[in-house]
Amino acid sequence: MDLDDILRRLQTLEDIEAIERLHNQYIYFLLNNQWKDMADCFTDDAYANIWRHGGHRGKEAIYRLFTERIAKMN
Repeated sequence: MDLDDILRRLQTLEDIEAIERLHNQYIYFLLNNQWKDMADCFTDDAYANIWRHGGHRGKEAIYRLFTERIAKMN
């Protein structure tokens, strides 16, 4: 294994950890009804297709989906 292989493996591990942190934040915000923070976990061009609610593109549309529809389901 050369230095390039080690650097690629290190980057892969760092990427996995970043994804896990983002997922944990998303779930925390979702469970605590922190809709703006939850929407900020998405990219500006994200697409969310949530069962029975259709598809929504972008942070703002995803935020509105959760505040106007999902939150009112409880």
